[in-house]
Formats: sequence, C-alpha cells, structure tokens
Amino acid sequence: MFEDFINLKGAFPKEDNTSIIYYDGIIERKLSWNSVMSASFQVAQILKENNLPNLINVGQVKKNLELLTSLIYGINLSGRAWCSISNPSLNCATVYDYPITNKDLEMEIFGIRLYITITANKSNCKSYENIAYVVSTSGTTGKSKIVHVTYNSILPNIKDLKSIYNVTGKDVIFLAAPLSFDPAAVDIYLSLYTKSTLIILPEIIKLNPSQLVQILFQKYGTSIIQCTPSLFLSFPETVLTSLVFFDKTTLRILALGGEAFPSFDFMRFGSIQEGRVSVFNLYGITEMSCWASIEKLCFESGQREVKRRKLHNEVSLGKGLSETSLCLRDNTGEEIFHGFGEIFIESANRLCYVDDEDVEEVPSSRATGDVGELINGKLYFRGRNDEIIKRFGRKVSITKLESLALETGLVQFAVGLIYGGKLYLLINENTEKKEFMRILLGKLDSYHVPDHVLQLRNFPRTAHGKLDMKALHKVIESQKNLVVPSSDELKSFLQTHWCLYSRNDIPPKMEDNFILVGGNSISCIQLATVAEEFIGQPCPEFLDILMNKSFEDILDYLALILKNISDSNKPAISTYQTNLLPSPRERQFLELFRSKNDCAIFDENYSDGSLVIMEEWSCNMNKCVDASPLLVKTHENYPVIFIGSHSKEFSAINGLTGEKLWTTNLGGRIESSAAISKCGKIIYIGCYDGNLYAISSINGSILWEFKTDGEIKSSPFVSNCGKSVFFGSHDKYLYSVCTKFGKLKWKVKYGNGSVFSSPAATCDGALLFSGSLDGTVSCINSEGEKWKKKLGNPIFSSPLPFDDVVVFGCVDGCVYGFDFAGNEVFKFFASGPIFSSFCLTTNSPRKILFGSHDFHLYCIKPEGSQVWKHRFNSPIYSTPFAFKLGSRELTVAVSTSGELRLLNANSGDCLATYSLSGEVFSSPVVWANKIFVGCRNNMVYCLSIKGSWEQ
Repeated sequence: MFEDFINLKGAFPKEDNTSIIYYDGIIERKLSWNSVMSASFQVAQILKENNLPNLINVGQVKKNLELLTSLIYGINLSGRAWCSISNPSLNCATVYDYPITNKDLEMEIFGIRLYITITANKSNCKSYENIAYVVSTSGTTGKSKIVHVTYNSILPNIKDLKSIYNVTGKDVIFLAAPLSFDPAAVDIYLSLYTKSTLIILPEIIKLNPSQLVQILFQKYGTSIIQCTPSLFLSFPETVLTSLVFFDKTTLRILALGGEAFPSFDFMRFGSIQEGRVSVFNLYGITEMSCWASIEKLCFESGQREVKRRKLHNEVSLGKGLSETSLCLRDNTGEEIFHGFGEIFIESANRLCYVDDEDVEEVPSSRATGDVGELINGKLYFRGRNDEIIKRFGRKVSITKLESLALETGLVQFAVGLIYGGKLYLLINENTEKKEFMRILLGKLDSYHVPDHVLQLRNFPRTAHGKLDMKALHKVIESQKNLVVPSSDELKSFLQTHWCLYSRNDIPPKMEDNFILVGGNSISCIQLATVAEEFIGQPCPEFLDILMNKSFEDILDYLALILKNISDSNKPAISTYQTNLLPSPRERQFLELFRSKNDCAIFDENYSDGSLVIMEEWSCNMNKCVDASPLLVKTHENYPVIFIGSHSKEFSAINGLTGEKLWTTNLGGRIESSAAISKCGKIIYIGCYDGNLYAISSINGSILWEFKTDGEIKSSPFVSNCGKSVFFGSHDKYLYSVCTKFGKLKWKVKYGNGSVFSSPAATCDGALLFSGSLDGTVSCINSEGEKWKKKLGNPIFSSPLPFDDVVVFGCVDGCVYGFDFAGNEVFKFFASGPIFSSFCLTTNSPRKILFGSHDFHLYCIKPEGSQVWKHRFNSPIYSTPFAFKLGSRELTVAVSTSGELRLLNANSGDCLATYSLSGEVFSSPVVWANKIFVGCRNNMVYCLSIKGSWEQ
C-alpha cells in the first residue's frame, strides 16, 4: 500500500496545477504540483544522505506553512515518519524554519533555509515499521497517548474518501485541522493523492470565523471542508447564508467529525436541499487513525430532513470504511445487537501502535469510550462514557442536554459539563435566556435540568479545534467568584429559579407553594441544590420549607441564612413507648383480617392460562387520589376501602360495589394512607392541616384530633398492642400518640428534615425505624436513640425491617441495608431515585420488591443482589404489592403514567396489563382477585384479575 501511495512521481499531470496555497491575510504564496514533488524528492534525499532518525518533527515550521506538504511527503518518501509533537519519549529530528543555535543540519527548499536538530538516541525508544506519522490523542477524555499510525491504517481512508467525495484535481481542500490532530493528515494525503489544491491558513485567521469564511469561499472557492462541529458552528449565521450555503456556493462537501454531530437544521438551505452540497458525519478515534465510519445525510428535495433530524444523536454513525467495522459491547465485553453499549472499532489490518505497545500484542479491536445505541441495525452516538453521569440516582446524558438545548433553535452553542458536582449548561451570550429556558424545560425531564446556565461571548477551542474544557472550567470558576448575593439578588434569584423548576411562567406570589404551582419531588431537590450553590453554604431546612410552606417563608429562611442566623435548637427526646409491635403489614398501608381463603382460586375457562385485568368499578373522590387504600375485610366478609383525596374528603367505600358508605371532610388535602385500630373501630389518618385524625370506622365521625406544626404526609402506624400510633410530620418530629384519647406520649426530632415516610418496627416491638428528608435514618428503642445515620440524600421511602435487617430507599438511587445494630450490610444501586417503599414476596426465601424512577421494578435478595428487574413505560413512585393467587406468586405494580402490570414475582415476566386514565402515585392493594388503587384523575378503581390458575 505504501508503494501505491509513493508512486505519485510517475503520475505528474500534464497541466501543472496549483498544489498549495498559503495566505496569511496579506501575503499569498502558491506552489505548483511539480514544484512540490521536486521539493519532496529533495527532502527525501537529504534525510537519507544524513542518516537522520526515523521520525521527523515538522511542528516547528511556523512561518512557512506552504512547505509542510513537501516536507511530509519527502519524509515519507525517505521511509521515515513525521510528527508535530514534542515528547521526551520520541527519538526524532526536528525541523525549524527560523534560526536556532544548536543546529545539526541545514537544508534549503523554495529558497527558504531550514534548520534541523537531532535528539539524542534513546535505547528505550520503541521502533515500529510501516509508520506514516506519529500523533497524540487530544487528552480531552483522559491522559494523552502517543499513537504510531501505519500506512495500512491511514491510506484506506484516503482511497475511500477520494471515491465517496468524488475528489478531482479541480477541487480545493481546506486544511482545517492543525498538524497535531490526525484529520490534518487526511487533508494533506487526500490532496496529494488526488492532485487537488490544499488551502493552508495560519491559526490567527481560523480564530476569526467571518474572515475565514470570506477567504475560503470568496477568494479561493473552497469545495471540500473537513472540520470539527465546533469550528463549523463558529461561522456566523449571516455568512452561512450569504457565502457557505448560498445558491452559487463553491462548497461541495462538508464533513464534520472529531466531536458529536451538531444539532443544526441543514435543510433550510436550498443548496443542501437540492444536493449541491453534501453533508457527512465522520466518526473515528486516533488510536485507529483516522476515520472509522461515514454517514451521508440524505434529504428529499424540497422537504425537511427525515424526521427533522435536529438532534445529532438521530444521525447514525453510518457504515464502516474499508477494512473497518463498528460494534457495540456490554460491560462484560459481549457484543450486543440492540440497545446501549460501548462502541468498539475493529480491523484486522488498520493497526496502530499506542504508547509502547508490543507489535505482537496490538489489538484488532479498540474501545472508544463512547456510548452508542443500536436501533434497527443502525448505530447512533449517545455521548462519552464519562458524559453519562448519575444525577439524583439516575443516569443523565450531557450529550442529550446539549442536543435538546440546540434543538430550541435559540442557541448556536450549547455545552454541558459537570463542575464541582453541579451540572452546568453554557450557551451564547446573545441568547434570550428566559425564553430559551422556557422552551428547554418543556423538552427536559427533571433529571436533565441544569443547576446553572451561563452565557458566554466566546467558546474557547483547543489547538485541535475542539472545545477547551479546561478553559471552560476556569470560566465557571470565575463566574462563581462573582456571586455576592444581596437581598434584591436573592429575591430575583429565587423568583427566576422558582419559575424554571416549577415550569410555571407566572412569577410567584408571596403565599404560593412550590408544589401547588407545579413543582415535584425532583424539582424540589434541584432547586434546593441550586439555592445552596447560590448561598454558598448548606441550607438544611430549605427542602422542607420549599415543599410545605410559601415563597415568602423560603425567602425569609434564605435571608436568615445569609445573615448567619440559623436555628441551633438540638433535637430533644422525651419518654418512649416500651412495647413497639408492628401491625401485620409490610408496606405503608394496613391490610387486616386476611386469611388463607382470601386468595381465592378461579377457573373462568381461559384454556391457555392467560390473565386479563378488567375494571369492576370506579368511585369519584372529586380531586386527585394520591393516598393508598386501607383495605379491611368486615365480619360480613366483604372488603371496605378507607381512603382520602386532595378534595379533603375521607371516605369508606364498599369494595364490592364502589358505593361510598360515608364521607368525612377534613381540614386539608389528604396524601397520607390510613391505619386502623386493633379493634377495627377507629381509623387514623394524617392531613395537610397538620392534624392526625381518629375517625369512627362505622360512621365517619371524628373522635379526636392531634395537632402538629406541619403537614402530615407520613402514613400512621399502629403498635400491635394497640395503645400507640406512630407517624411523622413536616415539622420534623416523629410522634407517638395514645390511640384512645389522642394524647402525646412522646415526640423526637433527629435532624433538620421533615418526616415524609412512615415509621416501621421490628416484630418483637423493640426497635422503631424512621427516615427524614435531610437523609437521616434512625433507630430508637425504649431508652431513646440507639443509632442514626446520615445518608446525605432525602428519604421518601418507608423503611422495611424483617429478619435481622432494615432496608431504606434513598433519592440517590441506593437501597441501604443495615443490621439492627446499625452496621451497613449491603448496598444495592438502582439507576434512578427511589420514592417507592418496599414489600416482600410471599414465598420463602422472601425477596424485596420496590420501584424506581428509572422506570424499573426491582426484585432483590435480602443480601442485596438482584434477582430481576422489569421495565415500565414511566417512573414508579408507588409501592408494589405481592400476593398469591392459587399457586401463583404474583406482584402488581403501577407506574406514574397509570400503566398497571401484573407480574410473575419469581421471574418478573409480565402476565397482564391495564392502563388507567391518569397519573398514579397511589399504591395498589389486592384482595382475592381484586386490585384497588387511587388515581390522579380523581378516581379510586377496583380492577379484577380473570383467567385460570392451578388449584
């Protein structure tokens, strides 16, 4: 292949075409094809005669860039390789085009004197054969590596691109990349191989996009540009319209590579619609220099791009170039043919040597560090492995954030990055930020909403033309140091971010509550994170105030923080109940009086054994039903459902007919699920008005109420002895109240977080567990605090004690298992925040079921290993319910979109589905073959499972 390339000397054109044009903005120098070839032979002869090292550094040719092609081709003709990098590990000679003192050799080409120094020979330098050039990786994704590029690796690219681009001697190619970036080798070799013209410009002109475009198109009629998306996107909109993509443009080929393909509406230009300009997506890695695949963007004349391909991750990486293939592998290294994995580039012949690799050990497959997705046989770029981050316990793609930001059409640049643990989005200075954020938030899920959005006048680039991430970090640091919030800045900050994270354009009133105007759990956490960053110190009570109080309360709290007047009251512990036995439940609701006969066996002539879920009845509760049903079987052997809604109504519903038996209006919204006394005559329910109510199960009359200083969303928990009811409040206390008279027994405060989840106790009643929104989990006994832990992220999920372990779910996506002494025994990581509580399967050995915001229902063993997971179509906030129906062990779960699924509890296989017409945060309860669940469409549903089961 090398001989095929160097045999150009026998193919001199009859017409001496211009081979090189160098222009510095004032002086223009042109070199003909014949003169370049003659100079190349001269260089080769000098190198051979003086026995110079096998590697020649041309990176110090600074002023006379028109000499580069002659030097590079001459170096290759002499059997040597070239480079433009200085590295102590390389044994090379260096060419200078300016005088130096310690020169070893001089030579002259085109009347320009060149000076050469030779590095001392190093015995430890590796020597490789068949090397065309040596280059280093950019280091933007890790430590820079030295790559020795073989002719077998680069020349197939040159032949392919000549054919794909249909390059002739009439083409004008722009040398866009610096010599240190291997796409420059492609441009140089392609111009040599096709005898076309190469335009070389100094870096100072490349840094001025308007001047650059005018020179390329008005002065020289450039027809082929291969560059990074960052360089292309720096072209002003006006010159794109008037010079690059206008009707009479000289441009034929625009090939973008080295970075993710840009989100850019190419189809608005007639020259592209009509096919006069072809746009390509190039993909490759320096470790197998240079390009591995290519995709031509194909458009139908006069129509928008297929599916309006505005996101770069909707443009595939295309087909592998000659002797090259791309594949996707999972974490174990196995090739996969659908879904997500790491992209690998494979070739038996296109081998390069990275750092000090032994020749015999060079792999034919290189990991790229890029995440790809295979869809219908097409491979799509989804970002770097290090750009897929975990945020709020869920995987978040920085690439996706950038893509959706560009898709708004209001920004030309959008760069996402993590700095100091925060997600930043950097956009153009001239963007209307408020309108941009309004559109962007309509496209983003909560996890991708950035902590900070900064506007920059210029986006720094490296010498390779890529974004300079280190420089951007410095920009962010300088921006952070400017933040000195005053009271006016505080109010403005809070108003702006309130609107952004609640997705509400209306400025907040002093009495507004964040949740009521559109906020949710994730956006609360995000706003709390941004507030702490803005204030510059922890704000431990911010999350609670945000969820439960008004805009004015939040403003007052942050003002107090700024004045360093924080509440320093320490938690106090009073007397404790000595016998804390749980009710017979394993979740946040209570199901009483179940017997072995409750799980009835049905045979409804479904010969294939299939299952069907059908609606039996629905009952209107007049507003959203987020609470979970309390199901009680009466002595008359029919179920009664006790449940409340946002309408303040709390009702008893006949489980067979859906008829309301009675309704009581309480003093506020009801999200808490109810509990029942040991005798079955009293229902306990928490309310947004801060009261715990005791209500007659017979007629709904209020027997007593106990007042706290915060909303009660925690579901109460009755001790097995029946004398105490335990619950948490948003006033940050855990309470024990007498079940008979509603008198306080004790209250305890362990941290600065509200108690949203329900408390739970061990079977012997010796220990009581709870969690709070500041991430504190605690264990108490009759003597007071036994232990507590700070997990660092909010706890919405209720704890589950069983055997000798207690399990907590956290917003960081982790399930924590502790023994009863407080020692951590396992961690299990889901891929999203956990708001769902836990339940246990019915068969022994029992397993733990829970949902996550990563759309999955998980089944794990008590020691923390995964048994299975099942993907739903949306996050799972509610708690699954495990039960037996005949001999089948089943579980039912419902996602926030209202998709209810019946699963095999042993395998996770889906057996039946049913779609509710509203969002669901309520947890389902099963009695016999009936499923009861609340919905945000104001309804409580009874669904029946029908089919045939083994006896």
